[in-house]
Amino acid sequence: MRDDRFAHLSILCVEDEPGVRKRLVNTLGFYFGTVYEAEDGNEGWKIYEDYKPDVILCDIHMPKTNGIELVKLIRKEDFSTPIVMLTAYATEIYLLELVNLHIHHYLVKPVNRERLIEGLESALRGQISGKMRVCSGVV
Repeated sequence: MRDDRFAHLSILCVEDEPGVRKRLVNTLGFYFGTVYEAEDGNEGWKIYEDYKPDVILCDIHMPKTNGIELVKLIRKEDFSTPIVMLTAYATEIYLLELVNLHIHHYLVKPVNRERLIEGLESALRGQISGKMRVCSGVV
């Protein structure tokens, strides 16, 4: 049975690891009406400019343009689109920089479907409240 909570929304998934991206896109497709995917920050920026997705899920460490640089580009013109960062590196330096870029949620890999959806729900609520929720595992 399909979950329609986000069926009216679009999401951009930016992840450089093909296997991880495929799993994320498949999972997101079960929840979101439209799922865009990009393999790096450059491609993510182009898709963002063309489609203006409702929410963005983005890895930090990627070739060409990393996730933080992508967020900086987006935040130059858009402070309202919820952004969820997904990374294997849970460091305070990243967290502080992301807070200043108005990130709505931060997930540490590996992430299961439940944590992913909880993070996206939190980010979408954060769009209204302006608060960031940090998942466990962040040091």
